[in-house]
Amino acid sequence: MKHRTADLSGRRLDAAVALACRTAPVSGQPTGQADWRPSTDWAQGGPIIERERVSVAERESGEWVALIRGWHEDVEGPTHLIAAMRAFVASRLGTEIDLP
Repeated sequence: MKHRTADLSGRRLDAAVALACRTAPVSGQPTGQADWRPSTDWAQGGPIIERERVSVAERESGEWVALIRGWHEDVEGPTHLIAAMRAFVASRLGTEIDLP
């Protein structure tokens, strides 16, 4: 089923990050583990933000916006990590992806 990257959250967003990690030259990411939660766990999402140079800022509305090097669109989210992980997924897999 197709999903808009900008709407992903929770387990679907974490699964999409795992897929994006497999398409990127990334090592050491626990993509097959049940505790993989980069959209809520700074220990997992933080290294992706740093490595991929994701820029994140809070808007006056309280939403967060993320921009990633090499990607032409900014991506929003309700939290810093969600916005950053959506931007990472979009930059690697596009604005719509297939997920179960």
